[in-house]
Amino acid sequence: MKHLHTLIKLKKREVDVLRKQLGHLTEQREFLEQLHEMLENDLTTEVRLSETLTQMSGFFGQFSDAIKKKQALINEQIRNIDRQMDIISEQMRVVFSEQKTYEIVLERKKAEAIRLEEKREQEFMDELSSRKHGNEISNGF
Repeated sequence: MKHLHTLIKLKKREVDVLRKQLGHLTEQREFLEQLHEMLENDLTTEVRLSETLTQMSGFFGQFSDAIKKKQALINEQIRNIDRQMDIISEQMRVVFSEQKTYEIVLERKKAEAIRLEEKREQEFMDELSSRKHGNEISNGF
């Protein structure tokens, strides 16, 4: 049973490592989403400025293209992170499933050990009772 405890601990550590990786990727994704939103806000601000200041409209096209390219890169990075998160989530599911399997096996072994111990105790008590009853018969009681 000791080896099962070790396997369970190892699987718990694996789940913890994967959980930390997933948390790190989640933080990266949130940062990229904030950056994307900030660029969107900048673009909106520049659109308003270009509408009010006609001399700025000549620069707006280049600015708009640059922001759209940055947003496209950010979107690609977010998609890559999402793929990594999916892979890690699947790994977590597999490792957690293995951990639970070991825990179930351990519980069954514990239950079997308890059952065997109870059986031994009952056999011992039966033997004592049998001897006592045998002694009573031989002594004439």
